[in-house]
Amino acid sequence: RLPVDIHPYYYHIYRTVYGLMADYAVTAYEKKLYTELTDKYRDSLLLVNKDNLLIHTLIQSDQYNVRNEYDKAIRLLTDYLALQKDYEHDVAICAYTLSESYRLKGDKEKEKEYLIVSAMADMKTAVREYISLRKLAVLLYQEGDIERAYSYVKICMEDAAACNARLRKLEILEIFPIINDAYQQKTEKQQEQMKWAPYLSACFHFFCCLPYFMYTSR
Repeated sequence: RLPVDIHPYYYHIYRTVYGLMADYAVTAYEKKLYTELTDKYRDSLLLVNKDNLLIHTLIQSDQYNVRNEYDKAIRLLTDYLALQKDYEHDVAICAYTLSESYRLKGDKEKEKEYLIVSAMADMKTAVREYISLRKLAVLLYQEGDIERAYSYVKICMEDAAACNARLRKLEILEIFPIINDAYQQKTEKQQEQMKWAPYLSACFHFFCCLPYFMYTSR
């Protein structure tokens, strides 16, 4: 039998692993199976973390999100964040979970707002294996802000490689080629426009001066 103090960690590992297996499941049967196991260990985590406010808040809000009770999750996380402004690590985790609630609710502006809060808190705590900045990069790409999206996803790739976070690298590789291609195309287009800039400028000055020359040549 496991010691009681090991139970939270034990349930956390199983909930995380089964959650990832559900995310990457190929068949509907596997997804259903792993989702049910994830729910089971989430319930267990709630029971063994009653005295840990941060963990209990995160798990409870995760459960609300799964049940489509997004407003309950948002209210719970917002109340908790109001008390944790000085604890950057807690802010990073809670703000990310809050951004997920808003994403599921369909509020992109609020989702982006809390991804920014989470990413900034990650940077302040020198965390190099993170999710918020990557998801923020995707949102910015979708909005057409290619330069910032490229800058952020490049930071994510470099940090994931530096700390050998294999899963994070795989996640980033799903979007990096798309954002990179868009950035390269935009850069090439800007360079092409710059090539024509001197000629366009010369033509502009010529036509501006043409009336003067015509007048003085009379």
